[in-house]
Amino acid sequence: KLRMPVLVLVGRVDRELSIDNSALFAASLPAGQFVAIDHAGHFPYIEAPAATKNAIEEFLGRMRRN
Repeated sequence: KLRMPVLVLVGRVDRELSIDNSALFAASLPAGQFVAIDHAGHFPYIEAPAATKNAIEEFLGRMRRN
């Protein structure tokens, strides 16, 4: 089982991955965090790069503080 912090980042309108399953997966991890990016599908880093960057930076910032 993964014990390190894990960011599960998905596009809110992804047609390939279930947003509900992604949220459940993150919740099943001891240090999992779930983020859904609005107005993005399967490639949030292309479809919403600023929001994706912000989510990753927030996640990494929390890791640095802990």
